[in-house]
Amino acid sequence: MEKVKEIIIHTHIPKTGGMTLRSIANKNYEKEKMLTNVFPSSLPQFKKDIVEKEDIEFVTGHHPFGLHMYTNKPCAYITMLRDPIDRVISMYFYNLRKENHPLHKKVKELTFEEFINDKQLARRTVNRQIQKIVGNLNPNENDLKKAKKILSKHYKVVGITEMFDESIFLMKKELGWRDISYERKNYTADRPTKAQFSDEIIEQIKKLNQLDIQLYNWARRKLQKRLDALDSGIKQELEGFLNRNSK
Repeated sequence: MEKVKEIIIHTHIPKTGGMTLRSIANKNYEKEKMLTNVFPSSLPQFKKDIVEKEDIEFVTGHHPFGLHMYTNKPCAYITMLRDPIDRVISMYFYNLRKENHPLHKKVKELTFEEFINDKQLARRTVNRQIQKIVGNLNPNENDLKKAKKILSKHYKVVGITEMFDESIFLMKKELGWRDISYERKNYTADRPTKAQFSDEIIEQIKKLNQLDIQLYNWARRKLQKRLDALDSGIKQELEGFLNRNSK
């Protein structure tokens, strides 16, 4: 009997390179076999679609881990994590410049310091990455442990935005993707770098995102170990891919 193909679920954490990753997925899955823009608010429609559309192969959206519970088919996950400080900086300037974004009106009235300390925006700026893995808007140390277990057990690849090419190369190998060429999507150009902010501002972001920082560092170490363990032939293939993308 033919093995049932896994449904790949992409946990899209905002401002981690997810739209670029989705553009790569578009090259590797037929449009009719993809479910995109899955949000918590669209969960009822997702439950309906995942049952009625029998040939779904790829799912993506800003929905926390757990979508596999709504289907009897085998599922596996992928995601990207990003340096939490850079993610928060990118989010502010993206929302500031994108006039049709729901947060634009609010964000344009805030300085960056006000943005990172705004209580109403905390669920978007404070430990957002762990939130999306464990589904808790106010994560704690136990959720950090839970997130590591979930990522280790259910995710075929936990990519790192700062190692994007290495990450998608592993996804190609794990998922059988044919084409991983890409152009960057939703890139916030001309935004300040971390070095352009005061030490006090950076320390405040770190203070608010301690759990995300720990999760990110853990995931980055694991990714590097995985890359180090590749056999020589695969490493040469990766090196060629990195060289082509650096030109």
